[in-house]
Amino acid sequence: MGDCDEVYKERDKCLVLMALMAQRLGLKVGIGLHVDKPDETWDDDWRNILFIELPAGQVSWHIHNSETAWFYFVGAYDGEWDGHTTDEKYRRVLEPGPIGEQKITAVVNRAESINDAMGAIEDIAELVGWSCIDSDQADDNFVMTFKRGGL
Repeated sequence: MGDCDEVYKERDKCLVLMALMAQRLGLKVGIGLHVDKPDETWDDDWRNILFIELPAGQVSWHIHNSETAWFYFVGAYDGEWDGHTTDEKYRRVLEPGPIGEQKITAVVNRAESINDAMGAIEDIAELVGWSCIDSDQADDNFVMTFKRGGL
């Protein structure tokens, strides 16, 4: 296996986590198949595509056949590639757009304690580039204040 294959394998392991977190945030995630364009040939081992629909738009990556089992929790994608370029994909990754309050509330409702809920929300916020700068807890309620970017 070449160095490039190892890099893709490492990237795909990170994509497993990204897909899992995206699902838990309520984002649309799925595996689709590459469709050849005219005059295009594609390696059969790389026809699987992971799609994630961020608030900023769709992002996708080709996944090697040998690694699809890592994405066992991802169903079939029922959409189509939106034509995004690699540059556009990574702009969307770096600026994914707002994550709705209702999606975070769903995480809170599944948490076993207020501290678990606060930890889950802080982890999710960090994934989209927000940092918790203050939190306050009283009885069964809590308020968390976040800042865009690092501290």
